Amino acid sequence: MKQLLAVLSCVSIPLSVIASDNSYKVTYDGGSLPDLKVGKGLHLYIDQDKIRFIDNGKEIANIPATAVTEISYGQDVHRPLTDSQH
Repeated sequence: MKQLLAVLSCVSIPLSVIASDNSYKVTYDGGSLPDLKVGKGLHLYIDQDKIRFIDNGKEIANIPATAVTEISYGQDVHRPLTDSQH
């Protein structure tokens, strides 16, 4: 009986790790993806060589990790300056 429990534990732990979702829930706040509306919820996956945005199982964007130059987090707002703001 103990051997059976040991075998089941060895199988169930790896299966639970495989089944886990290693994504981050993010909200699209605007940018260069024309088919997405502001406020759309997505899942963000950070892979070894790319960053993927997934919506309902469909890949929306795939960014090579080498193309990422800056990452920010939070509610900060960046707006371009116009001539009247100088």
